[in-house]
Amino acid sequence: MSEVHRHNLKKGICFILLAWACWSVAALLVREISPRVSTWVSLFALSLVGLIFTIPVLMRSGWHDLATNRIGLLIVRALLGLLGFGFLFLAITKISLTNALLLNNCAPLILPIVLRLWIKVKIDRRL
Repeated sequence: MSEVHRHNLKKGICFILLAWACWSVAALLVREISPRVSTWVSLFALSLVGLIFTIPVLMRSGWHDLATNRIGLLIVRALLGLLGFGFLFLAITKISLTNALLLNNCAPLILPIVLRLWIKVKIDRRL
């Protein structure tokens, strides 16, 4: 493995761990404010914070990275993502924080099964 690749791998691992730590803190905050604030207000606040952090990055790297020929698909993905986060926040208010986050983290394990049943994607038996 080259030195550059190894450096990027370490950097990527650090960013993933930082992202999960931030996500856990956000989930904890949602849990703490849920008796006083609705799930949808929490979702709006999370989206607003994400937008605030994203705009400086886009201004530095350029807006051309957002160009797409599939705007409809992008809108559907955004709406489904918001719906998913909304259900996660709702789950955080109804069940324990640990169970809600574990349920959220098992999505990559469930997705291949859904794809197999829904659009008949072939899944390698070794997976």
